[in-house]
Amino acid sequence: MNAISLAGMDPSEVELLDMQPDDIYAAWTRWDIDAAYVWDPVLSKLFESGGVAVISGAELSEQGVVTADLCAANKEFAEKYPDVVTAYIRAQVEITDKFYSDKDTVINEMAEVAGISKEDAEKQSQGFIYPTGEQQVTDTYLGSSSKVGALAKTLKDTADFLVDQGSIDSAPDLSVFEENVTGRFVEEALK
Repeated sequence: MNAISLAGMDPSEVELLDMQPDDIYAAWTRWDIDAAYVWDPVLSKLFESGGVAVISGAELSEQGVVTADLCAANKEFAEKYPDVVTAYIRAQVEITDKFYSDKDTVINEMAEVAGISKEDAEKQSQGFIYPTGEQQVTDTYLGSSSKVGALAKTLKDTADFLVDQGSIDSAPDLSVFEENVTGRFVEEALK
């Protein structure tokens, strides 16, 4: 929706469908859809069959539109098992740091785990921004334990979008996201 609006188009003139990546590819090959917003490996298949890039997630991000692949912990679980949550985040931070310091090794590991070629793993890794732990606790992302970052608003906007699409019945108020998004565990993982 944001990409459509940023392009100066009227979103009401476009029929949006909420589809899983494999369903997007199937619809694309049947000519049932004209455009898609998807990630690899399906994205590469769309290009291979004649698709062209109109805008990327990176370009949208530069314009303040964030799409994210996230992990979340239930608040009750996080409070009961903070060491588990912190350890999980520490592992994520460590692999991100390793990605930036030894990308070739991480790409090889990605390829092995995913059962794909090193070339495909490299290509897929290029479609994402991997914020470091230090970046995650800035206003741009989670924020800190004492100040909420932009992710709370992004999640609210996403929830509102899903309501508009009929995917969910209702979205919580922004305050619910602000009360639950925290950089606290990332801060702990960085210690």
